[in-house]
Amino acid sequence: MRRNWIWLLPLSVAATIVWLSSRPGYPFGISLPAPFDKLAHMAAFGVLAALTEIAWRYTHRDLPRLRRLLVIFIGVAIFGASDEIHQYFVPGRACDFHDWMADATGGAVGLALASLPLLWRRNMAG
Repeated sequence: MRRNWIWLLPLSVAATIVWLSSRPGYPFGISLPAPFDKLAHMAAFGVLAALTEIAWRYTHRDLPRLRRLLVIFIGVAIFGASDEIHQYFVPGRACDFHDWMADATGGAVGLALASLPLLWRRNMAG
């Protein structure tokens, strides 16, 4: 049985990222000075990548693992780039290459963490 509802998790994270980036500042007057702003980018996009990997793993087993991880990484990086471009048009926000790098790095870290259980199972079975 396919569990398509699991896609609601990464979709809700992506929607939250878009909502936050469409605001001139963070909610409740929160400000994140460097390097905490980059850590926030890494965390958000890491969660997005990890949840996308988990959703894909449970609903579509037809794509080999490494190819799936590469597709997800590229998708998260493109989403991060589009988010930065979107922020260029939001008053009070800026399009920042370093933020995009933090997004992509977070995506890679999230995929690595989401893959740990698979590596653990492989080592235990072998």
